[in-house]
Amino acid sequence: DLSELIVSLGGVKFWIVSIAPLYIGWALAQPEATRHLFIDDIRIVLAFLVIGPFLGTFTLLFNTYYDMETTDRANPRKRYVRMVEELIDPETLLWASLGFAALGLLLAAYVSSNFVSYSGQDTSGPFTSLVGSHGFTIVMALVAILSIAYSHPAVRWKGVAGMDLVTNIIGFGVLCPLGGWALLRPIEQAPWWYIATIALFLGAVYAPPTA
Repeated sequence: DLSELIVSLGGVKFWIVSIAPLYIGWALAQPEATRHLFIDDIRIVLAFLVIGPFLGTFTLLFNTYYDMETTDRANPRKRYVRMVEELIDPETLLWASLGFAALGLLLAAYVSSNFVSYSGQDTSGPFTSLVGSHGFTIVMALVAILSIAYSHPAVRWKGVAGMDLVTNIIGFGVLCPLGGWALLRPIEQAPWWYIATIALFLGAVYAPPTA
């Protein structure tokens, strides 16, 4: 039915896969003395919108556009694609995906410009001294680029042995936690050992279902 189509097409059930590591990065970036898990920060709420409804939907629509005529036809989890073919012109699907990407990156830039501030912190690192408070924007842009590399026929990492796993490890396990961290603190201060742990854990979770 229509609700199932919307949920499947937008990848709603997969948003949590990117939102969770983003949230972990935000929680880790808080000062130890006042660290808490409940969400009381507009930055992380808007960041959830960026990584889930906008960039998450972009990724799924972009992937569907390039796969709906080939692998999706044989995938029982992608039964909704046949309905999409009847209801939506493929070019509309592509433009819709790009629209979601644009909205996500615009919101990321808005958050970085209006809500992110590193005042009182060391911003002398090479990355932060170059981009200022726009670390979150850059990380989200890298997420979008990774999504394109994953599905676009010119690169199509999802079809290269090992790169499917590497793409998801980098996207969900590295960039998403970094995005949450960059909302509060410069990226150079990120706990790389912890981010490496998240990346390896997500890789371990992702590999068995793929097999």
